[in-house]
Amino acid sequence: LCVDAGDLDGDGDLDVVHAGQGNDSFSVTDTFSVGWHENLGGGEIDTTVNAVFNNDNSYILSLVVVDIDVDGDLDLLFDKAENGYMGYHPNTRITSASVKLETPDAFSLSQNYPNPFNPATTIRYALPKAAMVRLTVYNALGQVVRELESSFKQAGYHEATFNASDLGSGVYFYRIDAVGSSGERFQETRKMLLIK
Repeated sequence: LCVDAGDLDGDGDLDVVHAGQGNDSFSVTDTFSVGWHENLGGGEIDTTVNAVFNNDNSYILSLVVVDIDVDGDLDLLFDKAENGYMGYHPNTRITSASVKLETPDAFSLSQNYPNPFNPATTIRYALPKAAMVRLTVYNALGQVVRELESSFKQAGYHEATFNASDLGSGVYFYRIDAVGSSGERFQETRKMLLIK
């Protein structure tokens, strides 16, 4: 079992990441797997395993949490014994696997993280029921600069990445427009700051 810690979900505290084998208590499936546990704060670690990937029965010798691609998000760097190579899983795979299984009580749009940012930031939102979601970024003049989401999403916690490497410094706004299957509508707008 390999264990390391890092702020995988970007909430400011250290989460626990591990590689487990077979039927040990940390295993995600009956193969050699990698998963992580969310730090709930106050010294409490969530016992739910968030699967990152199943490792095709190749034993992992070591596992390190590090920002290997220098994008501001922590990635997983690992060494496999069976075929003797090093590899990594970028944080986009970690966060997409980390969508919580519980259903939110209400629609919400969280403040982007990090903020201020350069050049990328993560926007999280919650859906208490399945909905058609449109997530759009505007500049200070109210012009659309990016459409991050325009699709049907299941109930749960979701996130999108906004990469502003092609945009100039300044204040930007992001807006969610979600329409549930029963016709209920949720709209909210938040402000973010790009500093280059």
